[in-house]
Amino acid sequence: PRGSMLGPHMDQVSQQLNVCAYLDDVQPRNGGFTVWPGSHRAMWDAHRTEANWSPAKGFGRRLREISTTIEPFELVGPAGSVIFWHGRTVHSAGIHLGQDVRWALFADYAQDLPVLSDDEHRPLGQYEWFKDTRLFRDDYRVTADMWRHWQLRTG
Repeated sequence: PRGSMLGPHMDQVSQQLNVCAYLDDVQPRNGGFTVWPGSHRAMWDAHRTEANWSPAKGFGRRLREISTTIEPFELVGPAGSVIFWHGRTVHSAGIHLGQDVRWALFADYAQDLPVLSDDEHRPLGQYEWFKDTRLFRDDYRVTADMWRHWQLRTG
């Protein structure tokens, strides 16, 4: 099946916008960040809330369907390339057949809303000590408009 050597997944944290910056050149089949195009739309309503990890009934089935029906796309580029993606995008480290190590910097961004404390977060099984993204205390429920809380501020 398509993507069978990959590990299609979504990160189990509260996130809305993600970034990957390549610190070295990333050639094809050298572990480049890989996405399933359009998967953010399909996975949007497979969650109960907009940003928190909140899989709804049918989440696993939808993820399997995406990983077997959508052709994954490996993002390659020179050092300094920056990739932005929606937090509901199915993604994976790319297939790595070379000798080079892919060096990249990742960041997750979310709205400035109250979050759970580390002590509240740990028992939920979603705590990742290496990430500073915490679950929102009161996340928005998913609606048909996946962009309703997105806005760019300047200045």
